[in-house]
Amino acid sequence: MAKNNDRKKCPYTGFAKNCVAEKCPKYVVLDGKNPQTGEVVKEEACADTWVPVLIVENTRALSELGAAVESYRNETRNLQRMFLSDSNDRTQVVAKAVKELSARVEDVQGVLDEAKTQAQIAATAQRMLVEGGFNKQ
Repeated sequence: MAKNNDRKKCPYTGFAKNCVAEKCPKYVVLDGKNPQTGEVVKEEACADTWVPVLIVENTRALSELGAAVESYRNETRNLQRMFLSDSNDRTQVVAKAVKELSARVEDVQGVLDEAKTQAQIAATAQRMLVEGGFNKQ
């Protein structure tokens, strides 16, 4: 986003004044990674402009979490079926099950951590909107 905010009208003041950027309590800087290129991005803007972006990111993270949980459930069901089958070598089946479940738990934990981070960012943005929403500059 552009650093030059001279021409932008501020939604915080009911679009009556120009954006004052760093002086405004709703002005935030977000650090992250571009999901398409992976490069580190640092963008600055009004908290009001970040809410839709953060909602979309939170939805994406929750969708990934749902997929990870479903995959974990399916793997668990398959491993239970393997274990309950009439296999002579249950020790190998159990060892394989433990290894696969451990990998799945790590995957789910990673998605949970990302979803938690996204939820914290969205909550912070929402809190900033609520706390500063009625103050005029």
